[in-house]
Amino acid sequence: MLNSIFGYLFLFVGLLILALPLILVELSRPRDWLIGGLFLFLGLFLIVENDLLRGSISLFVLSIAILYGIMISEIIQTRWNQLSLEEKKRIGSFER
Repeated sequence: MLNSIFGYLFLFVGLLILALPLILVELSRPRDWLIGGLFLFLGLFLIVENDLLRGSISLFVLSIAILYGIMISEIIQTRWNQLSLEEKKRIGSFER
C-alpha cells in the first residue's frame, strides 16, 4: 500500500519536474530532465514491483523516499532564493 502511494507520488513529481520549463521558466535548470527521469523511474519501479517489495526492502524504499523529499525541498529552496525580487513578484502575479 505504502509503495503504491509513493509510486504515484513519484510519478506526479517526475512529471511536474519535466513540465517545469513550460510552467515556470525562472525556476527551471538545464538538467531537470535527469531528475524528473529518476523520479519517473523510481515511481514506475514502485508501482510495477509492488509484490516483490516486502519487509526490510520496504524500509529501504521508505528511506529513499525521505531522501528524495529532502533533496527536492533543498533544490526548490535554493532555486527560489536565487531569484530576484522582480522574478518572485512575476511568479506570484497573473501577468505571466
